[in-house]
Amino acid sequence: TSSSSFIKEIEILKSISNLNIIKIYEYYEDDFYYYIIMEYIKGLDLYSNISMWDVLNEKMIKIIFYQVISAVSFMHQKGIIHR
Repeated sequence: TSSSSFIKEIEILKSISNLNIIKIYEYYEDDFYYYIIMEYIKGLDLYSNISMWDVLNEKMIKIIFYQVISAVSFMHQKGIIHR
């Protein structure tokens, strides 16, 4: 079911630790909702942050791209596929 897939994904994310992947500490569920306790990251999400910039130069793009690819590579090394 989709519920068990969701729980499996949360369990996988709880088990990993990487600088470029938000940390999930715990989760809880009741009859209606899931509650996820995760790392607090101050600021905006990546898309919102980038869309506010007047200029996006090559150096900034390289830094962002490196962080994203590093996170995906880490996940692949752990046998986890990002969809």
